[in-house]
Amino acid sequence: MHSVWNLVIQFVRDGRVRKRLAIKKIYRLYAGNIIFELINYISLYLGQFRVKQRSFANYIAPMAH
Repeated sequence: MHSVWNLVIQFVRDGRVRKRLAIKKIYRLYAGNIIFELINYISLYLGQFRVKQRSFANYIAPMAH
């Protein structure tokens, strides 16, 4: 995961490489991994958010009664 993003940053920072070319190269190399990681990250984030909401509701509920 981190190596992919480091590569992205490296490509973007490198002034000699045009961004579109860099993006195409990255996409060709890492498209599957990036999509997988994004889905993983989003599901993880949503899962955490759901857990936080639930625990927050459990914290508020006793006070309401």
